[in-house]
Amino acid sequence: MKNNLICSRKSLTACVERTILLVTKKENGGYEMKLKRKLLVFLAAVCLLAGNLAAVPVMAEETTGTEASVDCTGKYVNIALVVDTTGSMAGDIETVKENLSAFVKEIAASGAIPRIALIEYKDIQCDGDDSTVVHKTPDYSVWYDDAGQMVAEIEKLEAYGGGDSPESLVDALGYVTNDSVMTFNRYAAKFAFVLTDAAYNNANRWGYKDMNDAIAQLSAKGIQTTVVTHKDRYADTWDDVTEGYIMGDGYGSLTLSDVYADLTSKTGGTIIDMSEDFEKELSTYAKSIIAATASTEVDASYVPVTSISLGEAEEVPVVTGGAYKFPITVNPSDATVKDIIWSVEDESVATINKDLTTSEFCVVNPVNEGTTKLIAKTTDGGYTAFFTLTVADSLSDGTTTITCKPELVAGILTGSTDTKVALKLDESATTVDAGILKDIFTTLSTLPSKDVTFSFQDAYGEELYSWSFSGSELKDASTVINSFKIETGAKVDAVTAAVSATGTDGTTETIHFAHDGLLPGTATVKERTSLPDGTSYLYYYNPSTGKLEEAGEAKVEGGWVTYKIEHCCDYVLSSKVLNLSPAPTPATPAPAPQAQTTPTVKAPNTGDNTGIMAGISLLIVAIALVSVAEFMRRKRA
Repeated sequence: MKNNLICSRKSLTACVERTILLVTKKENGGYEMKLKRKLLVFLAAVCLLAGNLAAVPVMAEETTGTEASVDCTGKYVNIALVVDTTGSMAGDIETVKENLSAFVKEIAASGAIPRIALIEYKDIQCDGDDSTVVHKTPDYSVWYDDAGQMVAEIEKLEAYGGGDSPESLVDALGYVTNDSVMTFNRYAAKFAFVLTDAAYNNANRWGYKDMNDAIAQLSAKGIQTTVVTHKDRYADTWDDVTEGYIMGDGYGSLTLSDVYADLTSKTGGTIIDMSEDFEKELSTYAKSIIAATASTEVDASYVPVTSISLGEAEEVPVVTGGAYKFPITVNPSDATVKDIIWSVEDESVATINKDLTTSEFCVVNPVNEGTTKLIAKTTDGGYTAFFTLTVADSLSDGTTTITCKPELVAGILTGSTDTKVALKLDESATTVDAGILKDIFTTLSTLPSKDVTFSFQDAYGEELYSWSFSGSELKDASTVINSFKIETGAKVDAVTAAVSATGTDGTTETIHFAHDGLLPGTATVKERTSLPDGTSYLYYYNPSTGKLEEAGEAKVEGGWVTYKIEHCCDYVLSSKVLNLSPAPTPATPAPAPQAQTTPTVKAPNTGDNTGIMAGISLLIVAIALVSVAEFMRRKRA
């Protein structure tokens, strides 16, 4: 914009230089004096003008963007563009597209970190629920960080559809306020920017009663909402579905400015008139957005999320009936908020175990063959990562075929060139149908070069233990395994007593098998252990003798132990060789009896008592004489 009011300092200096040059050209004294007077007047004017310039900000010949004093560096601004693309917008859509592009570019040039979303809406009552469209980046994010990509999306907008005049703006605003669709940067300046030429109806998929509910959500999230429309155009608020006026008492009773007064005023926004100088109004609003962004306060300790990753794979094959755990990486690692929202595009193909899923990983349960996307999104900024899940009943890597369906194993053994079949089962389903199990072992017995592994996993899809059988080591395919359940570290009193009887000092674990008896053949068992890496020793507990018997060696590596058995009961795994025949403990001899001596008790020294004893004796004699005399007297009488 040309500045016609203030002369630049550069042009002012040039004027002074030209005047001084004229003064030096002396043709006569009178002319010289006139020039001197003019020069003095001009210099006085220059001084006055210079004083005014000192008080007025210097403006460039062309002013674009924002004032230099506005600093948006490092500040986030999130803007949701909500555009009415019904047929009634056909006359305005090209102008809207052109000016929106300029608007986006101006925001991007502000020095802030702009992130812009685009939602187009029609009338879901006439055009269907999917007529409200949230545009997404190739990474499945609703936020466009690249202004060029956003402009390209805006260029795709086309005006068509719609029924009665009121359109489904309430539904579109639900996408802005719902975290499952749109999450904002934590300390961003937040804006919703609605472009429409019609009133709204209250139809929506978010459970909102009416526009007031949407306004409450926008206000609660601090999303300033501005509406660009034809302010003075009368609003047609008749709704064909409800067969009544949504607001007002008929056509001509309300203008679009009236219709959107609450939405804008209660969220801190404004109404821009599309009928006026739309380009100028939009540019002014862009500057106000930039100013608001610059004034946003950010906690000094806040570390924003910048990206997330689900690994390098673009496609991950999984099998129906299984469980899979997928970890997430949030960047930077010290981000303040690392919470993740997980979703799958098609829940008929796979579902998310919400009870086990956290912000660090997602547990997925494939349910039917097909493909779908697993999408991770941060609550801070809505950064996304995804990959495609390809779900099948069985998967082969060229050597091993994996399935979670026992009924498919026999067919895979005969129909596949793979030498191994891995049947993955949930730990709670440790019993396989006897008929299916017999078919598996009968088929395997005819294929000595093939193996079948029964792998039991926890709810996260992580293996707990497995049983592997080779066709070359089967003996009786008709033998039924009642249960594959294994309890490591089980407390069995009789086994504990047998271990104690060996007197060996070493680390041991008791292994309890739910199945009791022979197996169809040799089984290679793999399970978790706390024993140290290296060779450990396996012992079978014989319930008939109550003693342990050698059952071979076991290999421990990385927290897993592998060993072979042909029979199930209780076993002991030991880090040391147990002493199965300990020498009897010699009896401890009884101590020799010791001669008992009567202790001599020394009378206490009480002094000389001879006189006392003599007196007592005389008293006794006197009593005796008196008694005799009394006896004789009675006899005479």
